[in-house]
Amino acid sequence: MMVLQTASASVASPSSSLPVAGSDKVGHGLAYFLLTLWWAQLVHRRAVPTLLLAFALLGVAIEFLQGASGWRTFDVNDMLANGLGALCGGGLALAAPNALAELERFVYYDKQDRRRPGY
Repeated sequence: MMVLQTASASVASPSSSLPVAGSDKVGHGLAYFLLTLWWAQLVHRRAVPTLLLAFALLGVAIEFLQGASGWRTFDVNDMLANGLGALCGGGLALAAPNALAELERFVYYDKQDRRRPGY
């Protein structure tokens, strides 16, 4: 589902951009960071490098599709932002394999629940 959303957002007509030059690169990086981090929480740790590579290649493929579409532009810097986001998401997943589960526990922690030491 998230892959389809990323792909459809990448080939859709651009609506508006922030007035800061290069601000869309932050969005590209963040999208691929979150995409890779989320999926990396669902696969075995040994599969994370393959997943990272798959999402980086997805970013490259989408840029080529955008260039071929006629209404979007091909941008190597978008590819780099996508790849860097995937690399950071995969890196965090390897460094902290339960990062999203811990975040969920922190956000939804009931203060009366004493079963979770350390919080």
